[in-house]
Amino acid sequence: MKTPARALLAATLAAASLAAADQADAATLYANRSLFGAAIGMSVTDDYSNPEYLRGDIIDGPDYDYHSDARMSAIFGETTYRTTFFPDNNAITNQPGNPAYCAACNGSFALSFGTTSLAEGGGVYGVAFDMIYLIFSPTATVSFASGATMDFRLSGSFWGITSDDPITGVHIGGPGGQVRNDFLVVMDNLTIAAAPVPEPATIALLGFGLAGLAAAARRRDPA
Repeated sequence: MKTPARALLAATLAAASLAAADQADAATLYANRSLFGAAIGMSVTDDYSNPEYLRGDIIDGPDYDYHSDARMSAIFGETTYRTTFFPDNNAITNQPGNPAYCAACNGSFALSFGTTSLAEGGGVYGVAFDMIYLIFSPTATVSFASGATMDFRLSGSFWGITSDDPITGVHIGGPGGQVRNDFLVVMDNLTIAAAPVPEPATIALLGFGLAGLAAAARRRDPA
């Protein structure tokens, strides 16, 4: 039989578990950077202004540069890039002034986050980017640490997602990760993020249960 103190602790832990379960595996989309920023913890953003982006190892031009997948991934070091329609064709365009990224600007590409400094559980909590140009609305196929995938049609000038199931990668192309070249997307300000700290209410609930358990133990102590 459970003592009242143990029952209280069990109820507290159950409530905390239910609160976590409500959020588990839930993906939330954002069309606004401010709302996305309010939902995440620590983050890093690549605005493609690093001077190394302006020295392409495939093509080094005055208005655009082309990089291999390996070099593109190494410059900022937080995202692994892989162009999936035009091999090794990572372009930095919009030069000078506002450099931005595209995969030859009309080809599919994949972003992976397993090795970023913010990765936890095999992926990241949030991913977002601005879209300077978007034509024919490609699909973002998001892969999660659980092995699940979800498709989202890109629209507007900003796209962001958070998930308690860590995000391992995003493929921009056709539905289901199809390799395509029938769209145009130019991306800027790629943000990857960790989860926020636990909700204060959840911490307070657990603390209340533990405090109640301690008080009950003191009452039973004949000393």
